[in-house]
Amino acid sequence: MRKKSVLFLMIVSAVVFCGCGNKKAPEADAPSSAGQQAKEDGEQTAGAFGDKTQGDGSTETGAEEDMRAGEGAGAGQEDADGTAPGEADTQENDTGEPVRLTQEEIQFFTEFIQKMENYGFLLSAYDAPEYVNLDEVFYSGAGIDEPMSDEEISAYLAAFGQEELYTDCIKIPRERMEAFLQKKLGIGLEDMGESFGETFAWRYLPEYDAYYHEAGDTNYTSYECVGGTKEGDLYTLYFHTDWFWDDPRSDRETVLRKNGEEYQFVSNHYVDGDAVGYESMNPEVRAAYAEALQNLLENLILPDGTQVELDPFWEDRPNENEFCIADVDGDGREELLVAVTTTYVAGMVEEVYEYDPDTQEMRKEMHEFPNVTYFDNGMILAGWSHNHTYGDDLWPYNMYRYDADSDTYLYMGCVTSWQKSFQPEGYPDDVDVSGTGTVYAVTPADEGVEDFCYSQEQYDQFYEETFGAANEVELQWHLLTDEELDDFIVR
Repeated sequence: MRKKSVLFLMIVSAVVFCGCGNKKAPEADAPSSAGQQAKEDGEQTAGAFGDKTQGDGSTETGAEEDMRAGEGAGAGQEDADGTAPGEADTQENDTGEPVRLTQEEIQFFTEFIQKMENYGFLLSAYDAPEYVNLDEVFYSGAGIDEPMSDEEISAYLAAFGQEELYTDCIKIPRERMEAFLQKKLGIGLEDMGESFGETFAWRYLPEYDAYYHEAGDTNYTSYECVGGTKEGDLYTLYFHTDWFWDDPRSDRETVLRKNGEEYQFVSNHYVDGDAVGYESMNPEVRAAYAEALQNLLENLILPDGTQVELDPFWEDRPNENEFCIADVDGDGREELLVAVTTTYVAGMVEEVYEYDPDTQEMRKEMHEFPNVTYFDNGMILAGWSHNHTYGDDLWPYNMYRYDADSDTYLYMGCVTSWQKSFQPEGYPDDVDVSGTGTVYAVTPADEGVEDFCYSQEQYDQFYEETFGAANEVELQWHLLTDEELDDFIVR
């Protein structure tokens, strides 16, 4: 995963500006960023932070839209009917094709698989439920283990000729184990076939009707859902973990079946980590992205046809341009992200594209300097390429919001700061009621004057109110090389 240097954490989608007069900073250079330049060129058409006209002609304030967007933002929380968040939106599929999971559903299954009762089903490969390795499933108790009484410990030691317990001893009553398997697999212990006797070596005490296992460690593994599809009641999910750093089989393709409010495990297989999620992509979309990336690698031409000029510094050095395939805007379809840094600073870009197989169009959703942070509520923070402001405690940044109607990111404005110690002349002491020596300006898209009317306290409140429950979207970036593309190209 690429580690980007982001000097800020702030997200904005609606602002109620305080009533204060313009306190303009001494003349400074204009904002230096690809997004700001695009705005000046007329490419950005977003309204400011105020009302937004809806398709039906009505208006919706930024605050109302944020509240609506925030509903259900608590990832992992099921709806009243037991479906995963966002599932109701994609229940119907008239084409009969698998439906791509939304970002919210992906987060739901990440939290689902990280529970003690579920992760063990990813630790063995099987084509059907009866071949699950139960030793892996119950190794750490699966959340249904029970403590042993003193009398039970004595009986256990006597039965198996031991003087004492040297490690923890996991106990699971047969009745609880049976109910658990019926819930998770749809079958019971007697249905497990030969795999039960071959892989489940737990000890059994008939007088307590329970199974026992001594272990001084745990097999807990934290997985992350990185994509998937659903077709009817079947979910094909892709999971990744960094816990097996020396094991190439660290990724899984897992099939679940929705059964009422529960999800039952159907199959699980180890897959090549470099190909996780690619197999579930629309082949036409995947081919279009692969062609665009090949063109960028060989000819330094961006997916929109723009020619990139190579900085001579990079002529004899390894390529550091990168790409990422992810549903970063949460619309249920994978986007192509490219970050080009092997050019002059003024030409460095990070862009988001989406290919539409119906129109065969490669649409550019966002264009910025490669210092971008994406959030799961559709917001983007894009750091400027240079800081020409009067504050170095906050790196200036542009703000964007994903607009589903246009399927692009709309420019919302920028944020800057002013430090008194850096430029005392003209500093608005009357605004700095917190006495921190720093004030802030939040400039909407349709206003060109920086209005430093936020004290530190007001800025902190503004941050808390607008950041909300948004989380940074974790992206898996890859160097743009022949080796990386070899895993992505459709064969």
